[in-house]
Amino acid sequence: MIRILLLLSLFLVSACASDSSKEASLTPFPTKIDDPTDEQLKQAIHTYLASNGLPVASRFEYNRYDLNGDGMREGLVMMKSPFGYWCDMEGCVMLVFKAQKDSFTFVNPIKPIREPVYVSQQKTNGWNDIVARVSGRMGDKAKNVALKFEGNSYPRNPESHPNFKAAFINNPQYTRVFN
Repeated sequence: MIRILLLLSLFLVSACASDSSKEASLTPFPTKIDDPTDEQLKQAIHTYLASNGLPVASRFEYNRYDLNGDGMREGLVMMKSPFGYWCDMEGCVMLVFKAQKDSFTFVNPIKPIREPVYVSQQKTNGWNDIVARVSGRMGDKAKNVALKFEGNSYPRNPESHPNFKAAFINNPQYTRVFN
């Protein structure tokens, strides 16, 4: 019995020794990216409004999405009220803010758009396309349009863009960011 235990322990020691000669592969820890907080986004919105003489008591909704693939979530802000200022019969203003290490910078407004708003997996100039609803003016039919990043900003007025046809429901290519 002692002989069997001795042989077994010798076998285990030699098996461990042969495994230790192989180089261990470790999975590196992911790099921590300092994604700015929602509070920092709200502060950036209020600063933008105040510094541009816009209604500081405006009501808005926001969502965060990494539009440019840098690991930090940009801010998409749908302005809601005052109605006559930010919204009218044709739609509302959506503001885009770029995330930086510990803050946000204003990119541009987009008007007029309606919900739903989607972020597409398709990218233009390194940024995800945004698909939004545009309500027709003066009898024009409502349509969806794809807003493509133009290098520094998204198009400010999407009304002249062509109709974008895509199936959004349960399609992993599109993430709904506003109803």
